[in-house]
Amino acid sequence: MLGNEPVITEDCDDPIPPILEQLEIKRGPFTFEEYQTVKKKITENKASGSDHIPPEVLKRCDLDDIILKFANNLLNDGSKPQQWSNLDITIPKK
Repeated sequence: MLGNEPVITEDCDDPIPPILEQLEIKRGPFTFEEYQTVKKKITENKASGSDHIPPEVLKRCDLDDIILKFANNLLNDGSKPQQWSNLDITIPKK
């Protein structure tokens, strides 16, 4: 559909460079410093998302350890809350 199928030869000795090293993406769990960097970017006085948590709560309340532990458990286990599989779609009337 998007072109011809690629030709793969068995005698190719050129290693494929890892993308992660080129992009300087850290591997492993999220660090507290990474979390703080993201937290500073939260914009206040905006509507809450589908979780109904106002951004002010995430930015001002001392939930750092809880959120960081939750994010790292999600990253390591690969499991997510069932609510994340639900999607609310709003269709406005004319």
